[in-house]
Amino acid sequence: MEGEYPQKVLAIFEAVGRLIASGRDMEKLTVSDITREAGIGKGTAYEYFGSKEEIIGEAICFQMHKTVTAINEKMAEVNTLREQLELIIIWSEKGLSSNIIYCFLKLQMNRTRGAEELQKKVDEMAAARDRFIDRTADILLQTGIREGIIEPQKDMDYGRMVMAMLLVTLVETSISRVTGGRYARLDKDTLLEYTIRMMKGSLQ
Repeated sequence: MEGEYPQKVLAIFEAVGRLIASGRDMEKLTVSDITREAGIGKGTAYEYFGSKEEIIGEAICFQMHKTVTAINEKMAEVNTLREQLELIIIWSEKGLSSNIIYCFLKLQMNRTRGAEELQKKVDEMAAARDRFIDRTADILLQTGIREGIIEPQKDMDYGRMVMAMLLVTLVETSISRVTGGRYARLDKDTLLEYTIRMMKGSLQ
């Protein structure tokens, strides 16, 4: 994906990612903030983008794509269900700490008028996220069956749907653990054990 963009555009995308990860509010960022962080002139940004909103929106979509691609690659490198679930927890917490998940959700909710192309990218990224959830749920299902943790499913669509729901729950609980939410006291090992127990209970 990175090869699709000029180096200066990549510098802008990475600058937005660093600023957001540092805790800056995406809505308060200025083009000057971004170009200063990227080490390029302000006028250069407008050679590639029409507005601040377009810069930030495309940068967040780019960072989300990188995150989803990285987790897909890592999932292929681990073999056990526990390792795969632990990887998802780490990804959830890392994505939250970088504020990218939060900012992407904000982009989805705030549909910007007059920014049809940007909204199209946001919608495409949302669809890619949903495909990632479905694909990851299928990987978890197949691993669980292979390890004998859950039984082979007569209705595989049902099995995938259950796994997808448990996957979303795992991500939300992971986020709650690090944001001081209702599961803040739940340690990672317990979260893993609970998730595996829920899988067994639902798919046996």
